[in-house]
Amino acid sequence: MVCRSLARRLAATSKRVVSELKERRGSATFFESIKARHSKRLEELDKKLEESEKSRNPASNGAIQGILSRLCERVFAKDCRFVQVGSSVNGLHSDNSDVDLVFFPTDVEKRNKFFKDFHNNGDFKMQYIYTMSKLITREVENLGIPVESCVVLHQLRLPLLIIHLKNGQSIDIQFPDEQFQAIRNTNLIRHYVQCDHRLSLLFLYLRMLFDALDIRNSKYGLLSSYHILLLAVHFLQSEQALTPWPVMPVLCKTHANLVGAQIPIDDVVSMLDSPQVSIEWNSHNQMPVSELAVRFIDYYSNFDTSQHVIYIEKGLTSRRRQVSGEVHLLLVDPYSRMTVCRSSAAAKAFAESVTYLRRKMTNGQFLDSFPTFPEASLFRTQTKFQSWRVYARERKVVVDKRMQDQSSEAELQDS
Repeated sequence: MVCRSLARRLAATSKRVVSELKERRGSATFFESIKARHSKRLEELDKKLEESEKSRNPASNGAIQGILSRLCERVFAKDCRFVQVGSSVNGLHSDNSDVDLVFFPTDVEKRNKFFKDFHNNGDFKMQYIYTMSKLITREVENLGIPVESCVVLHQLRLPLLIIHLKNGQSIDIQFPDEQFQAIRNTNLIRHYVQCDHRLSLLFLYLRMLFDALDIRNSKYGLLSSYHILLLAVHFLQSEQALTPWPVMPVLCKTHANLVGAQIPIDDVVSMLDSPQVSIEWNSHNQMPVSELAVRFIDYYSNFDTSQHVIYIEKGLTSRRRQVSGEVHLLLVDPYSRMTVCRSSAAAKAFAESVTYLRRKMTNGQFLDSFPTFPEASLFRTQTKFQSWRVYARERKVVVDKRMQDQSSEAELQDS
């Protein structure tokens, strides 16, 4: 019996290895066919990506930090502050990026007591957020920044205060729990960006591409920028995706002292406050970003979301133990035990889009048409009545109405 069981396990392992080897050979063959037919388009894509990266304005982030510093001085006492998170900190900001902040009490004892009261007492939570919204809105305007409206999303698991500015941008303030995932996530991506500049270029390509396909909007149940980043990180660090060499290391293994889940949150905040430090890492993988983009689409078009889980901390995927109910894109970052992508609509949208993209890339589409991708209009038309697209539209109606009601209520209270 033992021998038979061992033989079955060996056979299963052998079958899996053979399958992975076939997938890798298939990926190489797919890219080579694209390169043979559309090499000029690939070269043009690389050129456009480099030009777009150079055109980003780093000075805009300095202006944000100046405003943030003055806002904290006007709003808080010494035992509270805002921690800047997201693209404005991790090195992936653009001129029109929103400002993402996390409310952060600096005194540990007061912090623990505050969040216990905040998340367990609905009345206190509502009163605190609405008081904060009025105070912050007033002080933002006192800084000479015109405010369009203010919305409080108190019903979310992690409440959100959104201040819409008249220039089209917004200041989004999250009230976290004791996990402070947004802060830890930002620190993680910030260090990955320092590993290899190709991550920021690949993300730029994917963000513009998924915007053109209209599948990036987590507010309406689709993909978020963080989801896209984790998909890119997994692809670039996993030997299951790139062989013989990945582009980036698995930071939780090589630099756990910088990104590990065990690091005290105050130390993580200190790292975000400090200048970025380069990661000592040199990859043997010299693929240009255009090749990585094509291989990314090919890899995920063959990725079965119903069967596999992506673990960023481990740098690999593993098979799901069981499949029941709706299929989700199982993206597990180092700071959570469950997927960070909780919408089945996002999983369906992603799977359908990469399958479509792989087919169209053989004809040279979605390469040098960056950054506008006009050919994406056909995908939007063809998927108009897909279940995930209908869900996103319905969710948009609900969310937008809720935000409109919040804005109208705030105007009445101010009048």
